[in-house]
Amino acid sequence: MALLAERRQALHRELANIGIIKTELADAFIELAAVRNYLGGRLAAEGPLTGKGRTRALLTAYLSIVDRQTRLAALLGTDRPPTPVTTASDLLAGRGDDR
Repeated sequence: MALLAERRQALHRELANIGIIKTELADAFIELAAVRNYLGGRLAAEGPLTGKGRTRALLTAYLSIVDRQTRLAALLGTDRPPTPVTTASDLLAGRGDDR
């Protein structure tokens, strides 16, 4: 749980001031990452196919979570505020990097 809280805080810092809806989406992204990691471990141990050669439901769930995370990542990353950049003219005018 500490790792989830740490990752949640890091993502919130990265996205800074995104509003309540995107904050909830960011939380869902982190929670899905935990589920994906768990399922990935089980897939590594059990393999993607059953003894009879059929696809495990576990694989289907894992791929579904990867797809959902990809969608959330696209929603979260589309309109991040631009990072201020110090230009050469700023440096010549004596305005350094004040971030």
